[in-house]
Amino acid sequence: MSRDAVFGGGGRRWQTGAVKPIVIVLVVVAVLALGGLAWFLTRGEPEQAATGPGTQQQQQVAEPVEDSAEREVQLREAARSALREQRWFAPPGDNAMELYLDLLQIQPNDVSAREAVSESMPYAVLAAERALAARDHDETERLIALIRRADERAPSLGRLERELTQARERTERESAEQERVARTPEPEPQPVALPPQPEPQPATPPPSQPVATTPPPQPQTPPPQTQPPPAAPAQPAEPPVGVPRVVSRSAPRYPPQALRRRLEGSVEVEFTINPDGSVSDATVVRSSSGVFERDALRAVLGWRFEAPGAEVRTRQTIDFKLD
Repeated sequence: MSRDAVFGGGGRRWQTGAVKPIVIVLVVVAVLALGGLAWFLTRGEPEQAATGPGTQQQQQVAEPVEDSAEREVQLREAARSALREQRWFAPPGDNAMELYLDLLQIQPNDVSAREAVSESMPYAVLAAERALAARDHDETERLIALIRRADERAPSLGRLERELTQARERTERESAEQERVARTPEPEPQPVALPPQPEPQPATPPPSQPVATTPPPQPQTPPPQTQPPPAAPAQPAEPPVGVPRVVSRSAPRYPPQALRRRLEGSVEVEFTINPDGSVSDATVVRSSSGVFERDALRAVLGWRFEAPGAEVRTRQTIDFKLD
């Protein structure tokens, strides 16, 4: 066997075996390069994972809760401010009753807000009646909507809506009549024919009359004195027919501002006695001073009567007098 045959065959075997390490090195380099590229492209993924869809959803859920709590605090403070400034029902959207109703939408079980709305109901009815009397139909409609929002079963709702409808129809009729009168032309004045005047007649002296002599007056006998009939004794006033007997009647609170100013007055209140004897739909008919109306309404709504079995509408005058 020749040397070329020995070494030549071995050289070919070495060249064939040397290819494998080179391929392996190239594969390793390629893998490392791809791994580095993948790391470079995905190096922000841990931060994204920390703020992934689940975390974003939690933030979206937490934000409304925080907004709701902040809104509740704002509404409560705004409602208290409106009470201090005596903005009970106006201006629209920034008054105590509306703000407390908005607060109840967030916290339906808020006792203080519910009591504030309940105490405002009689005054809302009174404000609607005054706006109706002033023929401010838009303000009346706004207050009726506010009362309905507070209590859809308020006894005064039906009556106020009927009176508002009648007032609007009456206003429309008056406007139509005024337009008709304005379009009607005024008639031209016609000359008035005067009756003929009689010609004056010459005056004639009256005939002489005989002078009559009158006898001297005779003394007259005075008529006999008669005693006047005795006056009938005064009868006590009959109690109102159909009004049940009072079971419980609390005295009204005397307003502090009236005490400081030493004011006295009276308030005539009209109210409904329900079939169970409770009182509702109280309105002020006449008042000597506006300072007593609120306490008079609050006192009447706390009265209790014997159950009449049907609604009874009556009136009562409440006097505020200092000792």
